[in-house]
Amino acid sequence: MNLSVLKNKNYVLVVLGRFVSSFGTLLQNFALSLYVLEKTGSALLFSSVIAVSLIPRFFLMPIAGVITDKFSRKKMIVNMDILSGVFVLAISVLFLLKGELSLGVIYIIVITLNSINVFFEPSMNSILPDIIEKDKLADANSLMEMSGAIISLTAPIVAGLLYSTLGIYVILAINAVSFLLSAFSEAFIKI
Repeated sequence: MNLSVLKNKNYVLVVLGRFVSSFGTLLQNFALSLYVLEKTGSALLFSSVIAVSLIPRFFLMPIAGVITDKFSRKKMIVNMDILSGVFVLAISVLFLLKGELSLGVIYIIVITLNSINVFFEPSMNSILPDIIEKDKLADANSLMEMSGAIISLTAPIVAGLLYSTLGIYVILAINAVSFLLSAFSEAFIKI
C-alpha cells in the first residue's frame, strides 16, 4: 500500500472525519451495551443493544444510496455528523437531568444514530473518487478499510476502559464532540 495518498489534504480530512465519528459511535454503542448489562444484569438485553443497531442497516441500506445520490455528498456527510452530534449532546443532557437512561431510550439512541450512519456511509464512500486520483484510489480505499478495522478492534477495548473508569456520561460527551469535530474537519473538504 502506497501512503502517498496521505499527501492529499482532502483525503486526510475525509479519513480523519470518518475515523473520529466512527470511533465515537462504536465506543458509544459498546458502552451502552455495558451500561445495559450493568443496570439489568441480563446478557440477553446486553446483546439486544448490539442487535438493535443492525435494524437500520437492514431496512434503510437498500434505499440509502439512491437517496444520498440526490444531494451534495459533502453537505450530506457534514450535516449527518452535525445531526448526530446534536442528537448525542441532547441525550447527554437528558442523562444529566435524569441520572439514567432507560432501555427504550438506549434503543432510540442506537437506532437513530445507526439510521443516520446508513446515509452517512454511502456519501462518504462515494466522495473518494472525487478527491483522489484514479491511480491512487485502490490505496486510498485500502487505507480507509484499514482504519475501519483499527476502529473495530480498538473501540470496544477503549469503551470498556472508559466506561469502567469514567461512566456512560463521559462516553456520550466524547461521542457528541467526536461528531462535531468530524463535521468541522469535513467542512474543509474541497471536491
